[in-house]
Amino acid sequence: MKTLLIWTLGLTVTFSGFIAAVYLNRDKLYPSATRSGAGRFDPRWARQDSLTRAKIDSLKFVISELLGQLQKHVETTKALEDSLWVREQENEHLATTIAGLETTVDSLSHTIETIKSTQVKVQDLTKTLGAMKVDVLRPIMANLSDEVIQILYDKAKSKDKRKIFSALPPERASRILKHLTRNLNES
Repeated sequence: MKTLLIWTLGLTVTFSGFIAAVYLNRDKLYPSATRSGAGRFDPRWARQDSLTRAKIDSLKFVISELLGQLQKHVETTKALEDSLWVREQENEHLATTIAGLETTVDSLSHTIETIKSTQVKVQDLTKTLGAMKVDVLRPIMANLSDEVIQILYDKAKSKDKRKIFSALPPERASRILKHLTRNLNES
């Protein structure tokens, strides 16, 4: 962008200098237009006038070519700025998405830690219940829901699994066992 601005300023100053030089030297370049030469034709100046006009036409062509190149540079710069803006928008969207995913990962990590902690507690509880006698275990099991008993059953060792079912009334043990087998069939 700075290069474009420098080019524009350079061309403007050059063109302005050229116009000023032509205006200030008009008496020398076009003597027939001055007061002293008004109304008289001088062939020497006519030849110089045609050469000067040829130079001016040549400079006009060069200036128009430079302006065309400048316009192309302006268009290219505009396209690059637009492309850069689109990339910046994409980067902002990606940053937002990444931040959301990092939050989700943190949440899932916390959930995993909670699950691991709960599993350790369930295993400890299963060991504790497995160490109890069936008569002591029976009133405890009566106060637990079927889902909790299923979880304890899943985490218990083989001998402790027998204790859990021995501590339950036969109808409840049968219902829980049917539910466990149904879950195995669905898996």
